[in-house]
Amino acid sequence: MVVRIAYLGPTGTYTEEAALRYNPEATLQPFLSIPAVGSAVSSGVTDEGVVPIENSLEGSVTFTLDLLISRPELSVQNEVVVPIEHFLYTLPGIDPSELQVVYSHPQALAQCKEYLERRFPGVQQLASLSTVSAITDMEQSKVPAASISPRRAGELHPSLEIIGRGIQDNVNNATRFVVLLSLIHISEPTRLGMI
Repeated sequence: MVVRIAYLGPTGTYTEEAALRYNPEATLQPFLSIPAVGSAVSSGVTDEGVVPIENSLEGSVTFTLDLLISRPELSVQNEVVVPIEHFLYTLPGIDPSELQVVYSHPQALAQCKEYLERRFPGVQQLASLSTVSAITDMEQSKVPAASISPRRAGELHPSLEIIGRGIQDNVNNATRFVVLLSLIHISEPTRLGMI
């Protein structure tokens, strides 16, 4: 039986990478928020869910902690640690010296703050909903723009140019993800085995 895993999307996020590392044979389903992942697991729409819980630089992910407190039927079954390597992407033909804005998720912007201040002083930093949606924001920008996004997001958009690799300020940057399971939808023998 193929396992269905909900994860914090969209496709190309570090959370998707964590889900693929955890179970490369699973059917992955992206959801737009951490509470939506929790609901998918609780309701049985998916068998498991993968969400971020802590970053080594930025600390705990409060949405995940709130989810675990508010949904007692959810249990942490496993964890996956993913090293975070941020890439700086632009559209083809953009001269890096002409950049006016860099898009990314607020945590990614914070994790690359020193790099951005050193390499692109004065360039505006704007928050996106995710490191993947930053690519869409960059593509729709009316001014020369870049995005801080994962390697996988770049693989899904092969026309993008990489102008920076490993741009996070700390090479030991990693995020811990948890695999969620609903205690409501597991069989009694399995539940007893968990005690």
